[in-house]
Amino acid sequence: MSKELEYLEEESYYNCTDLGLCAFLVTLKFELVDIDKTNPKRASFIFPESDSLQQVIKQYWPSQERLFFDNLKSLKSRLYSE
Repeated sequence: MSKELEYLEEESYYNCTDLGLCAFLVTLKFELVDIDKTNPKRASFIFPESDSLQQVIKQYWPSQERLFFDNLKSLKSRLYSE
């Protein structure tokens, strides 16, 4: 987390490393507060925690949007592996 957010309580933020879910949240106009790049292998996208955020996250997992993103990753993997 960046220095600007270090003083804030971690419980008030949702940290997400799933790029598809993060893109979905940004598309639905949830505020992206920061991107934690301290781990060079995996960034963490930080959103303010809220009940509406949690509802949308629950809706995302069985959705067509998640399936679309998973298929996109799979096709990209196949494209670059051959």
